[in-house]
Amino acid sequence: MNKGAPFLFRRPLAPLLRPFGGLAFPGPLASARQKKQGDNRWLRKKTEGRYNLPISSLSANAREVTMRRIVIVLITLISIAILLAIFLPPFLFQPDGINLLKNGGFEMGKAFDPDPDETFVTGPNVRILCDRSTSIDDWVATGPGPSGIHEPCSGGRPRDVLEYVANDNCCCQPSDVPPCPNSSGIKAQEGFRFVNLSGGPGRPAGRYGSVSQDVQTEVGQTYELSFFIGSSSVNTIAGDQNGGVLVEIGGVVIQPPLSSPGDNLFHATPPQAVSNWSDPNDPRFPRARFTARSTGTATLKFTGDVSQGRGTLYIGLDNVSLQKVCFFAIVLGC
Repeated sequence: MNKGAPFLFRRPLAPLLRPFGGLAFPGPLASARQKKQGDNRWLRKKTEGRYNLPISSLSANAREVTMRRIVIVLITLISIAILLAIFLPPFLFQPDGINLLKNGGFEMGKAFDPDPDETFVTGPNVRILCDRSTSIDDWVATGPGPSGIHEPCSGGRPRDVLEYVANDNCCCQPSDVPPCPNSSGIKAQEGFRFVNLSGGPGRPAGRYGSVSQDVQTEVGQTYELSFFIGSSSVNTIAGDQNGGVLVEIGGVVIQPPLSSPGDNLFHATPPQAVSNWSDPNDPRFPRARFTARSTGTATLKFTGDVSQGRGTLYIGLDNVSLQKVCFFAIVLGC
């Protein structure tokens, strides 16, 4: 007997602390380790008795259930990632709000300045432009003009390639709020001025005009182009409402997102009034994104056209915008 130990812990009482019936005695005299081992053996025996299964089988089932749960979680996460990849980019990648084009609304230019080649006609309020004209600031007007109708401009350049419409303050009544219409009831989308790409009346679609401007691009950079197309219910050839605009940059055609196969034109929405401009909320609104193929100067060009070739008397162009598209651009910029 260990005489140095207290009475309760001398050897004669040691059997009280040994396993009792396969379980550690849970009384206050049991050590923590013995109690834990006893509890585990008790739980094992209880589990096997209740489910009539060895504990090893339950562990395998638990692992299987756990693996199933992991697979379900992984499938869910992958599905969410796919949905985010499809629907989030338009929100995460946004235009930075800086228009890379100058004079995108055509408000600046020599509409009324005297010129022996280019005359201003009141009523429709148009300056009739020659090929390679720079009367619209920062833009160059080009086109074949009507065949054999007008004398050429100086240098043999075609005349009347398109019309620079400038309603300015000439057409507003005291009660009117700009933009104000011309004598044909046509007005700018915003401000006073815009471009009529079809030029004067009486020509086929293949002889419509173009406006172009050089811009700086960066290879691999995504850009968003948007603009407004004007149409009129009183200035169309019978049966034709297919007037549109062909857009190119660096000689490459920019494809409209919702175009039909073989149709490369951005179309005006159907005329519903005397003067109508594209609706920004319409899915057909002229807006498209593209990625630059090179770094340097590229020419952005807009040409009037119709998909079925019958011609129209008016294809308006106004408020042209070209912006960089970047990740969270509104907050972070490009």
